[in-house]
Amino acid sequence: MKRSKTSQTERISANEFTNYVLTLSTSTPEHTLSEVEKLIKKEGGLRIRMLRTAVDTLFFRAMAKINGIDHSRDGYQILFIPLKR
Repeated sequence: MKRSKTSQTERISANEFTNYVLTLSTSTPEHTLSEVEKLIKKEGGLRIRMLRTAVDTLFFRAMAKINGIDHSRDGYQILFIPLKR
């Protein structure tokens, strides 16, 4: 994994699925957070479960507990694939 202030790059194989938790930076000012972000922060973050990959796309399920109720949303991310020269 390679991380900078504005981006993160990870390399995984098509058969390597993982779960992780996204949390807000401790340096994020509280007054800049939305009400939903505050609730997710209070519960410890947003849980991400990678479901599958297909060509250049990663499919995932994002889960958060808000006021004691589990919420989930499926999504996808187009992966950056460098051009061969």
